[in-house]
Amino acid sequence: MDASLYIKAFNLIKNSKNILVTTHEQPDGDALSSVCLMAEILSQAGKKYRLYCYSEVNQQYGFLPHLEEFKNNYDNFDFDLIIVLDCGTVERTKLEKEILSRRPGQIVLEIDHHPKIKDYADLEIRDSAGAATTEILYYFLRTNKLRINKDMASCILTGILTDTGNFLYPSTSPETVNIASEMLVKGAKLPQIMENTWRNKSIASMKTWG
Repeated sequence: MDASLYIKAFNLIKNSKNILVTTHEQPDGDALSSVCLMAEILSQAGKKYRLYCYSEVNQQYGFLPHLEEFKNNYDNFDFDLIIVLDCGTVERTKLEKEILSRRPGQIVLEIDHHPKIKDYADLEIRDSAGAATTEILYYFLRTNKLRINKDMASCILTGILTDTGNFLYPSTSPETVNIASEMLVKGAKLPQIMENTWRNKSIASMKTWG
């Protein structure tokens, strides 16, 4: 991945005053972790932001920082930067109309690890070889020399674990494992993550796995 893209993305964030962060409907662990990680980045930067998801978020992930900030509404679409995370198509944000008809000056930043369907972002950071979107955000943090605190580490590890099936899926690379190991050193709460994402499954989830 071209490191300059991460720098450009951070410059967009630094130059924005009102930011919307969103993901796909029916968000999974990587989607929620990515948005919560971005919220922590924006909070550290002192930015005004709003977290949006069309669907109600799963409180199973209540251990993630900023999860309680998610809304499924907004007063008006006057954001100068819209960050779309872990979303393969703009349609799945349920903000397709607002994003595609955005006014001049509104910028869309897309960060994702799914294969590209179609272009809609002003700046796209995509790595379909990445195991999770939080893995891509790890490189965003490292490239921009941003300190990874315990909350960020937990977000990154949660996204990786949930999107790799605890390292069982073929998308797991040696780099993925190395990043996960680094997050443990930085204070990611592995027992809490495992308890809430692996052991504490709903009946519907268990039927799906079955």
